[in-house]
Amino acid sequence: AVFLIGAIGWRETWLVGSLALVVLFLPILLFLLRGHSTRHRLLAQRLTGTASMTGLGRQWSRREVVRDPCFFIAMLAIVSPGFITTGLFFHQVHLVDSKGWTLGWFATCFVAFAVLKVCGSLISGELVDRFGARKLSVLYLPPLSVGLLVLGLFDTPISAMVFMVLAGLNGGMGQTLMGTLWAEVYGVRHLGAVRSLAFGLMVFASAAAPPIFGVLYDLGVSVETVAFFSAGYCLFSTAMLARLFRNGYQG
Repeated sequence: AVFLIGAIGWRETWLVGSLALVVLFLPILLFLLRGHSTRHRLLAQRLTGTASMTGLGRQWSRREVVRDPCFFIAMLAIVSPGFITTGLFFHQVHLVDSKGWTLGWFATCFVAFAVLKVCGSLISGELVDRFGARKLSVLYLPPLSVGLLVLGLFDTPISAMVFMVLAGLNGGMGQTLMGTLWAEVYGVRHLGAVRSLAFGLMVFASAAAPPIFGVLYDLGVSVETVAFFSAGYCLFSTAMLARLFRNGYQG
């Protein structure tokens, strides 16, 4: 994106992105969805006919999940990375200026963010298959907590890279864990409905972050203070998840 903006301008970059969605990604999506209705119908039949034999357990509907207070306790923890990183990234100009970095350097750090996000996703996928998402849920927020502490304590350019590496690792782990956690806790028959509810809450939290962070900055709250409080909330969220899942809670 930085390269395209420098080469053709930011308006033209948006145009290229929109054209790519229509010309490239939409046909790919339609190709990959071929036969999906048949596969889904066969899966539903298999789940209905063999639930008792395969030990799938209770299959929660979205209406039942909404009545479960533990779902919202877990969500308070799960939305925290999206809320925090969106707030920081949206106001990255203020962040960079307050730290004395350059926007070019911070844009370079996004490469490390992306690489570690892929690595975190691949590593956590193997671990989830071995240990389960509930046990690993307490491990994905500490990297972000450490990154936020580094962001709050140091102003050197390398601290930006350290923060982005740890935030990327957290993002990759979170994508894998949150894709499987709801299946473990609430079953797979209504997984689409349950995940859509969780994803909607995550989007809402991310959308709320920019104005909240903006108000804090306008009130004179420093980036360091925001980072420290965010790190504390991540640690508190980890404790909530550990307490929630320590006894193998499943619905």
